[in-house]
Amino acid sequence: MRHREEPEFSSDRIAFLDVLVFKGKDNCLQTDLYRKTTAVNSFLHASSSHPPAMIRAIPIGQFLRLRRICSTDEDFEKQAMDLKLRFVERGYSRRSIKKAYNRAKNTTRHQALYSSKPGLTSNQSLTIRFVLDVSHFGRRGLVGPFRLDFFAGLHFDHI
Repeated sequence: MRHREEPEFSSDRIAFLDVLVFKGKDNCLQTDLYRKTTAVNSFLHASSSHPPAMIRAIPIGQFLRLRRICSTDEDFEKQAMDLKLRFVERGYSRRSIKKAYNRAKNTTRHQALYSSKPGLTSNQSLTIRFVLDVSHFGRRGLVGPFRLDFFAGLHFDHI
């Protein structure tokens, strides 16, 4: 039987998989990276026999993942510091870590979340890469399902 991951939640936040969705400033939904306290550093070691291009791509993909998940620059920076240390522990060069970090830092969250497809007009070209089904926050806490298609600008009093 397959294990089903259950969301962890309270009246003002919900954590599911690797995303923490919470009530932030001005009652807006914000997101941050979520890691369980039992999480381990399981990144592929840099000295692995995998193809070098794959080894180089891991830090880039992980820092861009942080950029997509973290709704504020402050959360991105905090999580990036932890991620840098985890890559150092797994034998990645400081140069490759810095290059991956700078690539993500110089990418806006909007750019990281959306991609354009060739041949579409500018109105049609935005495609969301991250959609999460969660319950929303009512006066008594979590009250019902809705789809979080857009995190930016979504206010609790509009739900």
